[in-house]
Amino acid sequence: MKEFEIRTIKDIYLIKYVYEQFDQIVVYTKTLKNQGVLRHAFKYAFWALKDNGHIIVKDQQSCRFGVGRKNSDFWVVRSEFFKTLYNVVCVLEVSDDKRFIRVQKQSSHHFDSISFGLLFSGSDSEKELLKSVVESIAKNTAIRHIKHEVIICGPDSFDPAQIINQHPDINIRYLVFNHAYEAGRFVVCKKKNYLYKHCQYEIISISHLRIMYPDDFVEKIISRQFDIITPRVVVNSPSGKQFSYLDYMLLETYDVTASGINRRFDRIWFGDNYFGFLRSRVAFIDGGLNVFNHLAIKEPPYDDRLSWAEAEDVDMCYGLHQRGFLIDYFDDIKCESATCKTNLAGWRFLIKRLISPLYK
Repeated sequence: MKEFEIRTIKDIYLIKYVYEQFDQIVVYTKTLKNQGVLRHAFKYAFWALKDNGHIIVKDQQSCRFGVGRKNSDFWVVRSEFFKTLYNVVCVLEVSDDKRFIRVQKQSSHHFDSISFGLLFSGSDSEKELLKSVVESIAKNTAIRHIKHEVIICGPDSFDPAQIINQHPDINIRYLVFNHAYEAGRFVVCKKKNYLYKHCQYEIISISHLRIMYPDDFVEKIISRQFDIITPRVVVNSPSGKQFSYLDYMLLETYDVTASGINRRFDRIWFGDNYFGFLRSRVAFIDGGLNVFNHLAIKEPPYDDRLSWAEAEDVDMCYGLHQRGFLIDYFDDIKCESATCKTNLAGWRFLIKRLISPLYK
């Protein structure tokens, strides 16, 4: 029997991209539950198990100043575990006295289809970006071997025939959405939800047109397991140097009214070593590129009431987090942002953050 133990953050790193390799995984939560990585440990353990394999959770009493705390802190482990895995495991044993959980994995799933949802305004300034992003998707040779669709969502004033005819070997269709603005507000969540509802395949990638996909995006993403992720996103400076841009970030809180909401950590600070910061931070993915497991997240995840610049992406991450989904980051898949998001997220903003690590 092939077994693996998760005791520390190092073990979580080791198992992150391991799938269906072990018969049993034991998760020791004494340290992990104080580091904000329980969900990562449980999800990665599940994905690394073979079918019918077992996850065993062993908890120990937390101590403070050498004195044991009440046993009631085991409820934290139980709550996070079952919120994360309840629908995909068979529960075999739960013991408060032994601080112990044993479950069995029901089955694995391998992705074999993908939907790309592209948000298009219809403006002349975005037409070249639209051509470029469709070309970047078409360069993925793996897309021709699986079920796929590229859905362009934009106004009825645009004729997509030229783009569709340029790529006869991939499935491109145009989805009309004419109500992008309400009293000056860009209702991006309504548009994204509308697009999500029309995506039919197992992986859904919703992105703005500034995001260009690498040639190996499809090949890598269909071989992975996830709930919602973002790949690495970079942007090229005028000198040709690449900088990390808006992708996976860490916030102090999901509460947009809290004083610390603007003090975020980007990869400029933590690089790829983000697990060590989750003790006091929550994960957040910029709305420019969201990749979903449609089998897990069946309903559109955005809040129709919110528009652009109303923390709609923070709200989306908060909602999915509360429902037990893992918000994660694939550092080995690199997309490129063809433009800066806004003036606020432009070069002066980037440079200021780069030269001043204290800037928040």
